[in-house]
Amino acid sequence: MNHRCKVLLNTKYDNHPATIEVIVNKKSIYNEILKNNITLEFDWTEEDFFKIEIKKTGKTLDIVKNLERQEVTVEEVLLNGFSLHPDKFGIFFIKNNPYVKDAQIQSNHLALNGTWTLDVPLFTLKGIPTLTSNKEFRDKVTNSSIACFGCSFTFGSFLEYNESWPAQLSINTRKDVKNYGIGGSNNQEIIANACEYAKKYQTNDVIILLCHFCSLQLIKDNQLHNWQPLISRKLQKLIKDNQLCNWQPDSDNKFYKLFPKELKKMIDYSETSLLFAGQVPYFLEKIEEIKSNIKGNVFVSTYIEDHYECLKKIDNKNFILLPFYEMSKEFPLASDNFHPGPEHNRLFAESILEYIK
Repeated sequence: MNHRCKVLLNTKYDNHPATIEVIVNKKSIYNEILKNNITLEFDWTEEDFFKIEIKKTGKTLDIVKNLERQEVTVEEVLLNGFSLHPDKFGIFFIKNNPYVKDAQIQSNHLALNGTWTLDVPLFTLKGIPTLTSNKEFRDKVTNSSIACFGCSFTFGSFLEYNESWPAQLSINTRKDVKNYGIGGSNNQEIIANACEYAKKYQTNDVIILLCHFCSLQLIKDNQLHNWQPLISRKLQKLIKDNQLCNWQPDSDNKFYKLFPKELKKMIDYSETSLLFAGQVPYFLEKIEEIKSNIKGNVFVSTYIEDHYECLKKIDNKNFILLPFYEMSKEFPLASDNFHPGPEHNRLFAESILEYIK
């Protein structure tokens, strides 16, 4: 994958600006006295992680004694247009200062000499299709007019068949709309199934309702596992409040025992834009692949607000962004008091009618 990167550096000084060296992939891409704010652009090709080093020098004892400013701020680091949160995940190693001891702090503000590092994991969308192995689809896997893919919100968990949004869409359009939602699924599986379907079956349109970026498809001993951070009501509230990073996994949780590194990575770096940043090129590649194998269009939406904002930022020509799937508090939820109720699905189906030709 080829990722586009931008680093925004701001500088403040009185008389003596700092010297800055920026190192990417062990290569120096900038090494100059930083007199003005700059934006550096470069490509990144690694799929599993992103790392950048910024070395700041030039803070002398005379500058300190004269009470002069010499500051550099890593204002932003963008991967494919999405923030990697340098203020939260950047580490500044303070060193080579004759007047203070070496130290390490979490910050994007470089007031002393030292090396600032941003080293974060990237999250993949590469998944394994379960189109033929899943025996619990609402509909038989066949040709269709419209094929719908998603998680339990698409499946219609705790609802009757005709209360799901694909069923409501079928009623409104009088078209053959198939429901291939999977309860407890993830975007890896959802997109992999949509790709597999488009290759093997005929359809005019594909609709993908994405779920939470935190949900994962994991494999151990050739067995697939779908993990989602919805194990308890406490977790549901943390996700709703965008505070998943506050969760500490139960030691008895089987997924944490099977995949401790993967889940710790997800918990430690669960900022929405970071989760999505590394997925963009692959996402667009898969969308293009789906579109090339069907007659009509690929439509995408989600029911999570900050995820929808991410989708809005993508510059693309191969998918049409549908209206946000809103779970209005005006209408009752399903019987589990978590999943959307029939009215939510009816309204979503009606909201996308004008997009479906």
